[in-house]
Amino acid sequence: YKAVDEADAKYASDLAALEATYAAKFADVEATYAKKVDEAQEWYAKELADLDAHLASDLAKADEESDPAVAQEKRDKANAEYNEDTAKILATFNDKMAQAQNNYQQDMDKFQAELLQKSADLQANLEKAMIQAQDDYIEETTKAEEDLANALENGYKKMNGVEVEFSEKHGDDAVALGAGDPNRVMEQDASRVFFTHEVHTYPDQVYSVDSFRITGTPVMEAYINKNGLEIFEFNTPNIKAADLLTASGEEVFTIMTLAGYEISGTVLDSQKIQIWPMARGVLWGFEPTQLYDNFPPLKVDLYDLYPSSKTYVRVYPGLPVENPNPTEVQQVMESVVILDDSVPQNRGMILDSLDEYMVEEGFHTIEILHETPFGTERLAQSTARVDRTVTIRGGFYSAE
Repeated sequence: YKAVDEADAKYASDLAALEATYAAKFADVEATYAKKVDEAQEWYAKELADLDAHLASDLAKADEESDPAVAQEKRDKANAEYNEDTAKILATFNDKMAQAQNNYQQDMDKFQAELLQKSADLQANLEKAMIQAQDDYIEETTKAEEDLANALENGYKKMNGVEVEFSEKHGDDAVALGAGDPNRVMEQDASRVFFTHEVHTYPDQVYSVDSFRITGTPVMEAYINKNGLEIFEFNTPNIKAADLLTASGEEVFTIMTLAGYEISGTVLDSQKIQIWPMARGVLWGFEPTQLYDNFPPLKVDLYDLYPSSKTYVRVYPGLPVENPNPTEVQQVMESVVILDDSVPQNRGMILDSLDEYMVEEGFHTIEILHETPFGTERLAQSTARVDRTVTIRGGFYSAE
């Protein structure tokens, strides 16, 4: 098994180098995305400040008018232009954010696909080396078995420089079992076990191998002939699908004894890893570029929520940030979905009370968060803009 150890060592070294290379690429993509977001936010803040200053100047000029009707007309015109320009700036800002997000996702998807492919190539090379080592092992053991069979037939033979007498008695007759006899049990069969690694892809609406009878696809097979810890490395996952983000299935690892004379193969242990689709979320029912006096009902669609998970919508004032102030973050209580199940689930809801969570004037960020035993991930993110200005229209009169 020296060849196996060498193949394992080379695979581990090459995989570590590959992962380090792509970790650097992923970090560059993250840094580029953060820079683009900062630039877009700075641009938006500057443009909005310029508009605010321009509006203040126009309103001040309107106040200088002696005719109240003319002054009000100028105010209305200034406010209308402000709202129109603000909408244009917001649309441009959203385009910049969307472009940054699209570039980020495209680069991440590209590098992730490259990493998966190159990892698969390394795994394939490892499997070829393992198969070659196994073939060499089988060839050597077959030759040893043939030598032993010849010794049994001859009754006495010098093997490997040592004279050994072989005799197997059944009653009064000596029986020599040849290498091709299926009832013959070699000593090595009792001192080694067989390890298998198979992958199963679930059909639609199926969540366990137990519920359908399909032979799995072999990933790795090997003999283990010594006590102690054995480590086998493999890609995660090995499941095959057109879209790995929506695929589901399981990988099964089994250790069994070898069959022989009056002895059937026995499963010593079998464990599995279940693979579920990536959870997804969609926020809809509103326009991020529109200014709302009353925010409309928010529609939320959730797909493939992970077993034993908590999912909810949260709102905080301002544009999106990586780590919002915990004191400003509000969890929308009626949006909470807690799953205590063993399979993924879909959910949908309409939230009518979101307007109550947007007290401040301006932008608010809306997010879907998904908490699982493995951590928390953001499934969706969007922005909303609300108007909390109270306008009083009227006049003051005096009479003497």
